Amino acid sequence: MAVELKYEEPTEEELATVTVKFGAKDIHISHDDVPWVKYAENGIYFKPIRLDVINGRYDVVLKVEQGGVIGRHQHHGEVTAYTLEGSWYYKEYDWVAKAGDIVHEAPGGIHTLCSDEGMVTIFHVTGILEFFDDNNNYTGKQNVFWFLQQYKNHCDKHGIEFDKRLLY
Repeated sequence: MAVELKYEEPTEEELATVTVKFGAKDIHISHDDVPWVKYAENGIYFKPIRLDVINGRYDVVLKVEQGGVIGRHQHHGEVTAYTLEGSWYYKEYDWVAKAGDIVHEAPGGIHTLCSDEGMVTIFHVTGILEFFDDNNNYTGKQNVFWFLQQYKNHCDKHGIEFDKRLLY
């Protein structure tokens, strides 16, 4: 004997109540409240926008000063980038991302980020970045927890309050 399930649509009032009580809150964070954190010794910094430890996602603004290079790496999740200033490219590809350009990266490719003139780019990254040397030897990884730890270390070192609003 089959049981017939009856579905009742919640009212708009019920949805509004549950959304206010349990939903995520809108947040505004001033640019000045979030520091630039050293990413690498060669004039590369990041500013965390969102560190989503639940989904393994991180959104950062990456700033590369002239002549900056980020080592060969492979993404295990999707990456979307939006270039705000300057330009950058992957040594292995034949395109250059300039201000206003959007780059979508599929998981799997190995590439080396370079910027000759410097750049500021927003990166939305899901998953792990694994780094490799020129002989394809694994040299390390970065994920949302790596960026979280770097941000926390920076705050501790400089006496800055850790901004929990960046976490999700």
